Amino acid sequence: MEVRLGEWEGWIPSWALVAYRREEEATPSAVLAWKLDEEGQPVGAYHPQGEALAVFLGALEGERTVEWVHPRLLARGPGLAVWWRPAWPAPMWWTIPELAPLSGKIFPQPPLVFIRRKNQVFTFALEREERPGKDTPLLMAPYPNTNGRGWVCWGSGEKPLEDTPEAWEAAFFASAFTHTTAQPLRRGSLLKLWKGLAGKGHFPTRRLRGAGLTLGEALERTRGRG
Repeated sequence: MEVRLGEWEGWIPSWALVAYRREEEATPSAVLAWKLDEEGQPVGAYHPQGEALAVFLGALEGERTVEWVHPRLLARGPGLAVWWRPAWPAPMWWTIPELAPLSGKIFPQPPLVFIRRKNQVFTFALEREERPGKDTPLLMAPYPNTNGRGWVCWGSGEKPLEDTPEAWEAAFFASAFTHTTAQPLRRGSLLKLWKGLAGKGHFPTRRLRGAGLTLGEALERTRGRG
């Protein structure tokens, strides 16, 4: 809501909350509470405790602080979202010559975990189709354009306009897969695997290699890439 300064004539400011960010960061990462004198000049700064700040902002916004949590969301923070995707089928697109004729066909997908840090996306597969926790072991994702650490090379694919799991997933599968960067299979050819899966009903997760880390460990590892 836009505030008109004229509506506040006669009011004396006493405190101000100011959000700060580092020069190399795009979003604020710290908040200071400034004490103001009667002329509105700052005379002292304090680091407000997180709980006290949440209570204060919640009291100002009332019921607007209530937010429905997405049912597949696992974790969330500033610039961060972690969610899982059940083994739903999806159309896939390819520029890899061996698979290009299959572009647009429906392929079975394994259960997946997505980690988004700002505009960086990481994905891993799950052995079982159940909501994972931080101690759940991960499998390597069976996709070209994805390296051994789960990082997705987005290339020229368009990022979604909406910041929702469905929007990111749709953008991921709508982007054409262009090249292989890792070997996520225990044995065999990744391209031959996908070639034989077009129109099938189940993805063989038993063929995927372990990623060598849990979901919690993967989340910590992505800190250096976000």
